[in-house]
Amino acid sequence: MKKTIFILTLSLSTLCANSIFAQEIPADIKTKIVEVAKAKAKKGWSAEKTEAWIERQVEAWESINSTKFPIPQKDTDSIKAEAQKNHPYHYTKQETFIIEQSEALIEVYELKKNFEKDEFEAIYKKLCEENKNNYKLIAESLVNIYDLKEEVKQFAIDGMDATTLAITKKVVAQQFPFDYNQQLEALKKQEKMLDTVQDAKSVVEAQKQKETTKTASKTEIMAKVEDTFKKSTLILSGNNKTATGIVTKINNQLALIFPAVLYSIDGISASSLSGEEAKISLKKCYSAKNAPLMLTFLEDLPFKVEPINFATNEELRDCISNDVAVIGYFGEMIRPVNLKLSKIVDDEIRTQTPILHSYNEGTLVLSLKTFKPVAICLKPEKSVPQLNMTSNRLKNELERALNKEVRYMSGFRTDIPIKWVPVNLQNMKKQIKAAEQLKEINFALASLISGSLSEGTKSQMTASIATKYQKVLETRMDISKIKVEYRSFVSALTNLLRRPLSQIKTNDVYANLRNDLGLHLALAKMFETELKNEMRKNSFTLAPKEFKKNL
Repeated sequence: MKKTIFILTLSLSTLCANSIFAQEIPADIKTKIVEVAKAKAKKGWSAEKTEAWIERQVEAWESINSTKFPIPQKDTDSIKAEAQKNHPYHYTKQETFIIEQSEALIEVYELKKNFEKDEFEAIYKKLCEENKNNYKLIAESLVNIYDLKEEVKQFAIDGMDATTLAITKKVVAQQFPFDYNQQLEALKKQEKMLDTVQDAKSVVEAQKQKETTKTASKTEIMAKVEDTFKKSTLILSGNNKTATGIVTKINNQLALIFPAVLYSIDGISASSLSGEEAKISLKKCYSAKNAPLMLTFLEDLPFKVEPINFATNEELRDCISNDVAVIGYFGEMIRPVNLKLSKIVDDEIRTQTPILHSYNEGTLVLSLKTFKPVAICLKPEKSVPQLNMTSNRLKNELERALNKEVRYMSGFRTDIPIKWVPVNLQNMKKQIKAAEQLKEINFALASLISGSLSEGTKSQMTASIATKYQKVLETRMDISKIKVEYRSFVSALTNLLRRPLSQIKTNDVYANLRNDLGLHLALAKMFETELKNEMRKNSFTLAPKEFKKNL
């Protein structure tokens, strides 16, 4: 899985420590503020509201001009000038603008480390022109560009050797310098062209073989591969997903083994490759302990399907360093392709060229000697992202990491005995509910930590905590009292995690929830660790902006 970039952002909450003595506002600026206020008063403002507005503007001016921003002075001056241009003599708005832009510019400086000098300068210049020096938009664009750059770097093409691929990438880089979106599109076109060429070569080779020998041609072999796949698999739909299930025999009964992501309490829909349909109940279902697979026994299936035997360990090892056939739905079409099986690693096989995620889950890897499945292709479990808890974009980072598409499939070996455990429907419902709650807690914490209390009120999980401390902070307090309230706030968030972390046992999670629930369980433990460290260090590293504002 491609690693998404995580940015180390220096929080502007530390600015108060860098403040100088408050400056007195110049008379001419105060006069301008009063003039703006009088104009507002003419539109219906009361004298009290007008006076309060003037006082807030003066305080904001003093705050802006008493703060040492952790960026070069020329950048500070430029941002201040832009703030004055956008919000003339409205210093409360200017203060928010300056802080946001300064934080974003710090992020831009950190992102710079991920690019070569010439590369960054060219991209940065273009982004400045496109976004009119809005550093917030520039930082977001740089993150997206880096993601595209990494995707280009990891891009692989079935059937293309490493040297040719490297040359191809170099050519598209010269054709579209620093434009990784265009480079990615160009590589995808090369992938389609290679498919066409390989198909043409296959036809020519098959014809040559037919003319010179009576040995089965490649075309005949692939026809056998397709026939085997069609006879022994079902197209399945469940949990708003589509994949392929394979039929085998267990204890002399027809059994359907399918990707765990399809599991639905309501059952799954099935159809033969010729279009005949059936509904399959999952009331009696089994979950694999050592693979993301589930199983149910088939009864009264209205159409014929032929069970298949899986390859033995000896048959699998006979495939090492030889071609195997990967066959499954690539989009809406069945696509067989030959790949070299290079090695076996733990419970998975490895092919010389990775198997692309564009194949549906349940795609098979068949031996070209026995036409038995040596592996079932499934999307690998996502790894736990390394999040920067101090970033004011923590929620966006979390969403980006969890939504990142896994580019390659994993081939789970079929020769390894699978330990099946029966699914208890009540336990399944509890785990589904726990997964939903834990996911909501994690996203709520990501919005709240280094974010804002107002964001925390939008989630049912943190609404009561956020609302409570919003009211607490309405009262003026000295810094020692604020620290006491903040420790209480951190303790409340830690307690929010205590119950789900104590109730969920990773080893008992069913296969359909193992990735999602397991991932969010790991994230929750990460949040718990950070909150405990915050309490131990007695710092304001994870504080929402309302707390920081009151320091």
